[in-house]
Amino acid sequence: MSRLKRAFCDNDNRQQPQKRVLVMTAVSAEREAVLRGLGNDRNTDVFLAGVGAVSAAVHTTKVLAKAEYGLVICAGIGGGFPGRAEIGSIVVANEIVAVDLGAETSEGFQSLDELGLGTSRIPVEASLVNDITNVLLAAR
Repeated sequence: MSRLKRAFCDNDNRQQPQKRVLVMTAVSAEREAVLRGLGNDRNTDVFLAGVGAVSAAVHTTKVLAKAEYGLVICAGIGGGFPGRAEIGSIVVANEIVAVDLGAETSEGFQSLDELGLGTSRIPVEASLVNDITNVLLAAR
């Protein structure tokens, strides 16, 4: 088991059962890469979520309805661009931005925020971002 996996699942070395980890990817190439990296890890399940928010939500919900997980990870390129997030990089988001949610208007594309229909930005709990970042840095 990897150091990263132990850090997430060992619960500070207390005598608690390990929590299962669910990894969702958009496409099969990402899924295959995660599976190669996991090796024989039997405590992690990796499934396809599909591309886009609706597909990801539906497929992830279906998996979560069938089993209990202590951690869910969305893995993939996540819109990474050369020079900002190279292949193989690990990126921890502090905000989720749905840049494709909105509508095309005569003035061009407008986000949900601009249309007054809600927000396309969802902040991630800072303590969770810090915990995950610290575990990842320690596992290097």
